Amino acid sequence: MNNKQMKKITLITLLFLVSCINPNSYENKAKIVESMATSVTMENKDIPFIEAKDLMFKMTQKSYDSIVVDARSESEQLVSMIPGAVPKHVFDKNKENFKDKEIFTYCTIGARSSAYARELIKNGFKATSLKGGVLSWAQAGGIFDNGGVQTKKVKFLNDAWNILPEGYEGVTP
Repeated sequence: MNNKQMKKITLITLLFLVSCINPNSYENKAKIVESMATSVTMENKDIPFIEAKDLMFKMTQKSYDSIVVDARSESEQLVSMIPGAVPKHVFDKNKENFKDKEIFTYCTIGARSSAYARELIKNGFKATSLKGGVLSWAQAGGIFDNGGVQTKKVKFLNDAWNILPEGYEGVTP
């Protein structure tokens, strides 16, 4: 079995296990998110990652000249995004304008954004994935944006991913 197949099997197993767990029973959501995020980073050692608090700090600096790209689905983006982020489909239409910028990608936990960061790197971009995605962003106290309005709502594809900290609201189909 090659490395790519092993990564897929590990990720599928992780996703299967997460989908079988009732999120209301989590006692320490931050540890679960960290464990899942670490698993994704270990499976994607060829991709650089940034911690949520480090990205938050970077975004407050006057010298900040990077772009944050949301690699989640459009339905997830309609509920909320990291403030200042650009949807992937919008970025893709204009990405040649950003060859000289640092690009930070994110999704729910890091799997989709890692794959997207890898694609960008392969095409000559400087891309980094947010370790733990929106789940880590929320664990770090990050606020989300919905059309210019701050929110603590995050959409997930199913309830198994709703492992947000107290004060945040998971939205599922």
